Amino acid sequence: MEFPNLYLVVAVFVLLVLLIKAKTFKKRTLRQDSSNYQSTGALFTAAERSFYGVLTQALKDEYVVFGKVRVADIIKPQSGLSRSQWQQAFNKISAKHIDFVICDINTLSVLCAVELDDSSHQKDERVKRDAFLSEAFTSAKIPLVKIGARRAYLISDIRNQLEAYMATAESPTSDTDDFQACPKCGSALIERVAKRGKNQGESFLGCSSYPKCRYMSES
Repeated sequence: MEFPNLYLVVAVFVLLVLLIKAKTFKKRTLRQDSSNYQSTGALFTAAERSFYGVLTQALKDEYVVFGKVRVADIIKPQSGLSRSQWQQAFNKISAKHIDFVICDINTLSVLCAVELDDSSHQKDERVKRDAFLSEAFTSAKIPLVKIGARRAYLISDIRNQLEAYMATAESPTSDTDDFQACPKCGSALIERVAKRGKNQGESFLGCSSYPKCRYMSES
């Protein structure tokens, strides 16, 4: 008659042993998971570091450049979406990053974002990613400037590509609704001045992704 009680005691003892082992294993796993990391080294690649130096020289003291910025820290899903729509829209940007973001040094308000396009952007997956970001930033009315990666840059060329956004930011009468996207690639259109030809000295709208995209508005 005492055997059932003995079986019960043994069963409880075995259960306790299993719980203790499971808890110990979980702690050991957590310690292992939290220690399986190492430094990535420099924040930027060599190409990004080279461009960063040119970019900071091209800007005035009124601006500050941040690198490797999460897209979700710059734009967010529009209000009025359902919970599932909002989450779906957020998931599309939560894991994406922008190479550089230019902000006003006093308010840290975002003036424009800059993507350094190297050969990796020609891959199908990156092409889709870039097209999505162009549309997303256009929707958020934040200029997204795409600059082709090179071995060497002219500071004046970088300044010319960015000065339209800087001038807009400095003007108290500027209106972000005037922001226009390139009809060919979706990048921001910026005001340029013709340096040669019959229209020399006249202003026109050109794609910020030049020379990758050579769209220009008709005068």
